[in-house]
Amino acid sequence: GNTVVPTDQSGNALLYAYEGSEDVAGKVILTMPPGKKMDHLGMKIQFIGRIDMSLGVHEGRPHYDFISLSRELAPPGVLFQSHTEIPFLFKNMDKEHESYQGRNVSVRYFIRVVLERKFLPPIHQELDVWVQFLGTPPQSNEAIKMEVGIEDCLHIEFEYERRAHHLTDTILGKIHFLLVRIKIKHMELAVIRRETSGDGVAAAAAQQQVASAQSNNIFTETQT
Repeated sequence: GNTVVPTDQSGNALLYAYEGSEDVAGKVILTMPPGKKMDHLGMKIQFIGRIDMSLGVHEGRPHYDFISLSRELAPPGVLFQSHTEIPFLFKNMDKEHESYQGRNVSVRYFIRVVLERKFLPPIHQELDVWVQFLGTPPQSNEAIKMEVGIEDCLHIEFEYERRAHHLTDTILGKIHFLLVRIKIKHMELAVIRRETSGDGVAAAAAQQQVASAQSNNIFTETQT
């Protein structure tokens, strides 16, 4: 399948999407101008799973490769055809993490093709893929309640329709003002995405407001 993923340039990229246990297969297409040829020292393809950390490092490195597989596509030789297709297959892989694109950390899977050349830098091309784990809805998804407030001044109870939500669900709930002894100018509800990467003193946190709603009703001093 395919999935649309936001890019750093505020656009969207269409990527091939795979489940965690699904094989990754395809073909590498090489094109050359007619009548041209190229001597090479071999061509290989790699499947890499990488954790990138923009604000931190892992053992002294800005990224950590938890998967690194390599296959030979072609031995040393000469390319002379204007169009060449070479199939590839990566199977029985344990893709332990879902793809993720955050503020400080991202989990990235990509395919890299490398063509080695004599006396010249290698030619390489990368293509990202997206890995997702398709779970099942929880058997128990009961409503939840929580209370916040200021002692003897404000007592608010939040009630959510259910604990777990699908990404496309509408979040429904109620807010009960159990005690109000102060003036309230406005009320705002917000959905916050919070990301924590690293651990200990090296932990970095980032949060993003993904949705909000505001009420400008003014509450007078009341008690219930």
